[in-house]
Amino acid sequence: MAQAVYHYIKNYSNFGKIGIAYEAICNVIKETLKDVKNISVMKVNCETKEETFIVNIAIKVDYGVNVNQVTGVIQEKVETALVNMCEIGNPKINVRVDGIVVK
Repeated sequence: MAQAVYHYIKNYSNFGKIGIAYEAICNVIKETLKDVKNISVMKVNCETKEETFIVNIAIKVDYGVNVNQVTGVIQEKVETALVNMCEIGNPKINVRVDGIVVK
């Protein structure tokens, strides 16, 4: 069984420090993106580098969708969710389009 890796938040609500498992944060992100239309979330990965929280999201989009617009919506929704649910401020959110789905 793999060991959980945590992102630590200092001064959590002025009560000290808290650790949130990357897997739990990825699940929050996946749930947040369920209502975004015309995409399929393929993979979500989180990491912390030099005190910057980084989210990497791989998606597939439906043919004919404006990629710039949908990736902007994804970044906005993920940032809002991370700030509101996990108190992770100013995350770096990377969205990679892995494919186009033709129906």
